[in-house]
Amino acid sequence: MPEVIHATTMNCNIVKFTILCLLLSTGLSAQNTEPDTVLNLKDVTIAALRQKDFSNGMSTQHFDSIQRKSYQLSSLAELLGGESGMFIKSYGIGNIATATMRGSNATQTTVLWNGFSINNPMLGQTDLSLVPITFNDNISIEPGGGSALWGSGAVGGVVHLNSSSQFDKGWSLKAGAALGSFGFSQQNAQVNFSNKNWITSLKFFNEQAENDFFFHNHSIADNPLQKQKHASTQAISLMNENIYRVNDKNKISMAVWWQNNNRQVPPTIMQQTSEAIQIDKTLRLTAQWTHTNLFSSYALRSAWFTDIINYEDDLSNISSNSNVQSWITEAEGKWYVGKHRIISAGINNTLNIADADNFSEKINENRIALFITESASFFKGKLRPLVAARQEFATSGYHPFTWTAGIEYVLIPKVILKANVSSVFRQPTLNDKYWVPGGNPDLKPEKGRTADAGIEFRQTSQNQRLQWRISATLFDRQMNNQIIWLPADNFWKPQNLQQVWSRGIESNSTASIRIQSFKLIGQLTTAYTLATNQKKLSDNDASYHKQLIYVPMYNANASFAIQYRQFLLRYSYQYTGYRYTSSDNKEYLTPYHLHSLYISYSIPIKKVSVDLFLRINNLFDEDYYVMQNKPMPLRYFRTGMNINFNNK
Repeated sequence: MPEVIHATTMNCNIVKFTILCLLLSTGLSAQNTEPDTVLNLKDVTIAALRQKDFSNGMSTQHFDSIQRKSYQLSSLAELLGGESGMFIKSYGIGNIATATMRGSNATQTTVLWNGFSINNPMLGQTDLSLVPITFNDNISIEPGGGSALWGSGAVGGVVHLNSSSQFDKGWSLKAGAALGSFGFSQQNAQVNFSNKNWITSLKFFNEQAENDFFFHNHSIADNPLQKQKHASTQAISLMNENIYRVNDKNKISMAVWWQNNNRQVPPTIMQQTSEAIQIDKTLRLTAQWTHTNLFSSYALRSAWFTDIINYEDDLSNISSNSNVQSWITEAEGKWYVGKHRIISAGINNTLNIADADNFSEKINENRIALFITESASFFKGKLRPLVAARQEFATSGYHPFTWTAGIEYVLIPKVILKANVSSVFRQPTLNDKYWVPGGNPDLKPEKGRTADAGIEFRQTSQNQRLQWRISATLFDRQMNNQIIWLPADNFWKPQNLQQVWSRGIESNSTASIRIQSFKLIGQLTTAYTLATNQKKLSDNDASYHKQLIYVPMYNANASFAIQYRQFLLRYSYQYTGYRYTSSDNKEYLTPYHLHSLYISYSIPIKKVSVDLFLRINNLFDEDYYVMQNKPMPLRYFRTGMNINFNNK
């Protein structure tokens, strides 16, 4: 490798990390987190130990069962775009979809499955359109800097994907089928079994669609109605998860996730036809041993991921194949010091091996990370501080030292104040460094700092019929050395040139009220984001102080649901503001308003329930584009049935 870690810089960072470890081990005393309340949870989740108890000062959003149910025929991209403040860059239904969170790009958003990042090391991102909702019943997002906890790429935020289950629940079976517009059909099945010592589940997902929808072509006068061509998709996935309780203190878990996605890449509205095809194949294996006692928990975790992408375009004479494998090993401990203080520390080793047609040779990159975190509470749990630190070392170059400091304070029982300050970084992707032509192995990591400050109001009536929660968060992030691909020497080349300042405000509100057999649920999420370029790339750089392309300033989602016994009616609304398509902000895509309706009815028959459902997307036939020249469908529907069996 051409880069060598500078010894002086490395030693300086080791000293920083050691000092902070000593401070953590001698510092905080606390008062409110009983260890046995943590250890006796009924739900069992395969995840990193630090995922729980170490989010002080951060505004985590969880997706409830009704939200997941109304998107059961959708991908993770549609759930996040319709129910959170994230903007999803969708290239059309069934095609690539990536996330923008707080003005970050897709490579600055980390997606974790069972605590492991599933971002492709070559691309640095996850295609959210390939993640089915039915495979994960515990989905949450943590906006803000997470590099100290989760490493490179956790700049804009983190998406957590987990499955929760319980011991001694017996057999259960779920099977479903659905049909919809544009040749859509989907089949899924899930078998679960658990006894006192064993939990196992097998999940199956199959989907196909022609995606030959009608759209208005904005590149032609009078916007004529045309039909999408060459856009069919086919996806099949399997997931198996197992947890074995060796005894009261030891558990072993294993999971397998296999996917094969075959999709045609449709033409843009400027093209007459397309023959491009992309095949995505992934295999993910994880294993974990955990030991838990009254005062500590330990985990040894390992994962092996392989991602294969084959892209063929006969018209352009392009054939591109890539294969990247990741081997991740992690050891982690969590200690309950005294009664009310929690410390977590560990080591992570990640080896990436990549082979691609556009690489001059097979690439091997290895990095090691040391991390430590402490969470505590003062004044009977009213004040909850958090500190964390992480140092990574890599064969390919220097990685900055990162840290996090967060705090929560219960002003009164119904009001919580939150604040968080973090340093963040993202290492260049393998494509950034080794793509031929253009790759730049001398790229520096992107690095910066983030700050959040928020307030949360929440109330639950004594009879629990009325519940509501309102939160608002101000955020500020400044990034240096941000990588941008620019034309140079007749090809594009990545360079550390951009300085980006992102700031704004987010809100998240939920309310529910139960009136006899009725339950009314309302939700509202808003986001205002300014993300501007703070550095001139030339004297005449028109992007200076302008909003970044494809970062909407305004984003909002709202929903209202009525639940009456076995009947559910849910109306959803999504607003996305202007997206600039040129760096000088002279060209843009107009805002769009999307409305959807979800209806379901459950028929209970002893141990079996039959769910009938209908979802109508783009209810009012909105003519819109998420990305330039990539059309989106007008009104369309999906309907189906689920059968659920439980022997207990």
